Amino acid sequence: MVHSSPKNLGNYEEPLMIKISEYFQELGFETHPHSSLNFAWHGMVSDVDVLMVKDSLLYGVEIKSKKDNVKRANKQIERLSHYVDYCYLAVEKMPKRLIENAGLIIVDNWGVKIIKEAPLVDGFDKRTFRTLKRICFTKIFNTTRYGSKHKVVDYLWNIYSTKKLKSLFRRVLLCSEKDCSKCPLRSLYDSTIVQTSLLKETKK
Repeated sequence: MVHSSPKNLGNYEEPLMIKISEYFQELGFETHPHSSLNFAWHGMVSDVDVLMVKDSLLYGVEIKSKKDNVKRANKQIERLSHYVDYCYLAVEKMPKRLIENAGLIIVDNWGVKIIKEAPLVDGFDKRTFRTLKRICFTKIFNTTRYGSKHKVVDYLWNIYSTKKLKSLFRRVLLCSEKDCSKCPLRSLYDSTIVQTSLLKETKK
């Protein structure tokens, strides 16, 4: 399950969220309106208006109603691009300018229409990986034994491919479980090589 956003839902945004969710559900997407991603630095991305999942890929939709300032969307889309694979801006009327790294959706009385398909974004990097909650590493990687969260992250980044870590990262983002026994990160820790190597690193 995905976390629901703790923020109050705006009266103007809610009908748009419902229309967008229903539209993409018909296309085979799993949709989560008004959701919150599972990571620590919420100053970067406080919530996602509509989070969608299909074929293990994440899609984020930033909604701007006619009462919102569309100019703010550029920065919000840029921040969101570190956490999802595709970004969309959803508005009620055609904006003056398109956002280069985002698709465009128009929502009006006639329904939902994709004006521009979203391009694949790749903002995932080590800094993004570090934004996972400290508790995810504390419970699984025993940071008291192996060192700080940053040290563990640095080590994992050096021995695993970006593709593998990105895949695990995406799965953890959607997690809302308090029980870490099934956390995707555990597959890394369960590797004897990782445990042995981490101990060697901490003794340096």
